[in-house]
Amino acid sequence: MSASSTKNKGWLSPAEAAKLCKVSPITIRLWANQGKLNSSTTAGGHRRFSYEDIETFITPPKEPENRPLRILIVDDEKDLTELLADLLLGWSNQLEIHSVNNGFEAGMRTVEIVPDLVLLDVRMRGLQGDDVCNLIKHNPITTNVPVIAMTGYPSEQISQRMIKADAITVLSKPFDTAELYSWLDKLFGQQHQTHTL
Repeated sequence: MSASSTKNKGWLSPAEAAKLCKVSPITIRLWANQGKLNSSTTAGGHRRFSYEDIETFITPPKEPENRPLRILIVDDEKDLTELLADLLLGWSNQLEIHSVNNGFEAGMRTVEIVPDLVLLDVRMRGLQGDDVCNLIKHNPITTNVPVIAMTGYPSEQISQRMIKADAITVLSKPFDTAELYSWLDKLFGQQHQTHTL
């Protein structure tokens, strides 16, 4: 089966599928190997993806209205991640909290769970916060996910860099609980909160 005939029948090469998903062809192959994305193989041994499967994959599924808010914490400091999870549960006990400890994993996890919010450390091993934020915002699956950046080294330069990458704000570590809760209230209203400050 030639490349032109697969295109005419709605089949895409890994490079074409990657372009639609706004990720690298390596990521597309990884998703296929993990069974997250359907693929077929031509007689010549080339992997192909149907346009319909790609379209379905990049369209976020409809979520139940009353499900818990899903929050992803991205930070390479385990103790701080646990502290932040406790603070979040202090705002509401109706949360589903996920965490990863590096920028590479953050990009994959964000696509997998499509969180309602990402709390993203600015300085990590590997990908830095602005790189991760750009990945999230340039992927059609996660482009609408709000990102709050976090840093232990606040500066105007860091704030400008993260806002340019489309983070909605930059919070300083250690956290001002009232400021964190105020942002959660702004993003999700007060129907979820169970705290009283």
